[in-house]
Parts: sequence; C-alpha cells; structure tokens
Amino acid sequence: MSNNPSGVRRLAVYAQYPGRTSEFEREAGSLCTAWGEDYGVVRVPTTATPAERAGIVLDALSRTSRLDHIAFFCHGWPHKVQVGFALLNTLCRGCRDVGELGGAIASAAEHTEQPLDVVLYACSCGRPVGMSASAWMADDQTAGSFAAALYGWVSSSGARVTSHGTAGHTTRNPRIVQHGSSGAVTSVSLTAERGMSWYGQRGGDRAWRRWLSVGDNRWRVGTQDLRATTEEVLIDA
Repeated sequence: MSNNPSGVRRLAVYAQYPGRTSEFEREAGSLCTAWGEDYGVVRVPTTATPAERAGIVLDALSRTSRLDHIAFFCHGWPHKVQVGFALLNTLCRGCRDVGELGGAIASAAEHTEQPLDVVLYACSCGRPVGMSASAWMADDQTAGSFAAALYGWVSSSGARVTSHGTAGHTTRNPRIVQHGSSGAVTSVSLTAERGMSWYGQRGGDRAWRRWLSVGDNRWRVGTQDLRATTEEVLIDA
C-alpha cells in the first residue's frame, strides 16, 4: 500500500501493531485495492502515545484539500477511537478532541468535487456514551456518541459519517449507524421499520451479515444512503 497522503482524494487510516499484520491492516489494504488509485495510507503505530497518534492523522489531513473519502480501521468505543481522538468531556488521558479531527477533515475536503464520506470501521463509535450495547439494541439512540460529535464538525460540507453501534468485525458488523443531512439512522431501526425482527432464521442480523460478506458491499455501505442500502439488503430476506 502507498503511504503518501499528499493531495489524494481518499485516505485509509489504520492502527498498526508492531511485528504482526492485524485485521485492521488487512482490511485497509483490501479497501485500497478496491480504490485502485488516488489514495494514501496513514499508519498509526499503537506504540505511540494517544497525542502522537492523533498528530500523525492530523499531519496527513493537512496535506490534502480535496478529500472525499476517509476510512478509519482501529478499535473504537462510544467516546473515542484508538488513533488518538475522543470526546474530551470523557476520560481519555492524552487524547485530542474530536473537534480537532472534525475540523481537519472538513479542511481536507474543502476543494473536493464529491460529497465527503467518513467511515469509522471501529466498534461502538455510534452508540451514546454510558449506554450498554444491549440497551442500544432495544433503543438505538445516536446522540452523545463519538460519531455524532464528529458529524457535527463535518456536516456543513454535506458529509456522511458511517459507524457501528456495537462491537463486531471491523467491516462486517451489521449494526450500522449513519449520520447525514436527513438525520441519523441505524440498520436496526430501518430493519424494524420494514416489519422484520433483528434475530431469528429470517431476521435482520442474518440478512445484513450475508449482504456485507458479498463482494465490495462492506465498502459500499459507507458510500451510499443507509435507507437505500436497507432496501437492497432486505429485498430477498
């Protein structure tokens, strides 16, 4: 994978573990292969401090102004991501504020000709701080999450932020949250609106997992409206 982010339209940011190829690195590489060109890779060593990790990401973002897609591959929580950013009204020693990340992304997309897509392939970033995963599955709120805060910083550019509401596989977690110009929606609530339960032989969980495992769907989910995706996922379910 290329590691030159200067002037590119797409960035893949991943947490790099010393001495081994992680799931994050493999998935970032797969996305870059799908992109084919005009992308940069930002490797963020897990051996660095949170502030150093954030600095690496901010430096990469400062070197482009036509960004239209950025994907993060790392661990995540309702209040932070592993690459060094957090809601600073929560406990995260050494992290930089999510607003710094959002502001840098917005600046990097200043001259893009496409709508900006921000995808957090990281656990739980779309779930409100203080809410358990089981509670979220019953009442999938989105306000008060890392993803919601990030969207607040990039929304003026017509951006869309896609994330996950629970822990799960980096790119195949079916519990998806999307913030966009028409509000915040989740795969769980959109599936329920179709009259389908989430669990069971013909439930939404199985349908979404099956769809995400096919071809490039795991990349498409971050580049199209989640309502339209839901229709596609459930059409044959």
